[in-house]
Amino acid sequence: MFDASLTANESEMQTQKLFSEPVRIFEKYRTGEGGELKKHIVCLNCLLSDKPLDLETELMLGFWDHLMPGFPASLPRKISLESVLGNAIVGGEIEDELLQPQFGIGLKGVS
Repeated sequence: MFDASLTANESEMQTQKLFSEPVRIFEKYRTGEGGELKKHIVCLNCLLSDKPLDLETELMLGFWDHLMPGFPASLPRKISLESVLGNAIVGGEIEDELLQPQFGIGLKGVS
């Protein structure tokens, strides 16, 4: 017979409240042996809603996600890479399959 664990509720996912203002987090990590130490990754991550999206909004964001940063010929991607601020785009996708939808995009190889 199965006995329910007393800690089952401890692993339950809770929603994140939206911040009233931007929060900056700076993290350092090793890139590996022989990696360029003066290169950085800069990312912007946004929680889009404090609850799941309605179907119409989710569909609209899905189209936007495909057409804008996710599409190789998109203007934001082209401008970012031609700016020489970084050498690759990181992320650039809406994650709507999570408990709360979020968007994140960044540049890799920033000097």
